[in-house]
Amino acid sequence: MPILRQYDAVNYHRQHETDLRVLQDLHNLLNSKRDYSSFIKEFGVDDVSSYSNREYISKVVIEEIARNIEQFMPTVELIEIFEKQGNAIDRINIEIRCRILGSTQEIQVITDMRTHSWEVQ
Repeated sequence: MPILRQYDAVNYHRQHETDLRVLQDLHNLLNSKRDYSSFIKEFGVDDVSSYSNREYISKVVIEEIARNIEQFMPTVELIEIFEKQGNAIDRINIEIRCRILGSTQEIQVITDMRTHSWEVQ
């Protein structure tokens, strides 16, 4: 049985490394500004700093994040993406619920679009 335990440990380590790489890719995507961060023209989120309508900004950012995940992250299944209501008027928090393909575990990422911080739950 020790061989089976070693095999399980190796598989767990490989899966954990894959999850971390996918999360890092997602972080890079969320922090990329379109036309500035990559030579790929469609990659990243458009700069919305010139807009003042909160609802419009939220709608545009959600659409662009969803499009980018579907287009550039084939190993991620997007389950749901929405604006998470918070107390601060000047902040837009986006919650992304997704799953890494081949996994049954759901990942929740909450990102603050003003500070570019994010939290994985």
